[in-house]
Amino acid sequence: MALLEGRISLVTGASRGIGRAIAKALAAEGAQVVLAARDTAKLADAVAEITGAGGRARPWRWTWPTAPRGSRDGPGLSAHGRLDHLVNNAAWPATTCSCA
Repeated sequence: MALLEGRISLVTGASRGIGRAIAKALAAEGAQVVLAARDTAKLADAVAEITGAGGRARPWRWTWPTAPRGSRDGPGLSAHGRLDHLVNNAAWPATTCSCA
């Protein structure tokens, strides 16, 4: 049995880079991974890569600024009833930041 078998993991910024690598590693250890990202095409590619390798993954197109307010209704909680891990990897998009 894999280390994370039966666990539900949500990874933000999971369509590329570090987030994608983390999602792949969690899936390789048996977790059901919810990949959250803005880019639908890259998100689909990441999910296909994980499921093609035998992992369990589902996409969640997550956009700012609505994502933080709507997070409780995402596929991690609604589909599985719980969330065991959250990897908050997503960067804050510069286009929505009003810190200048």
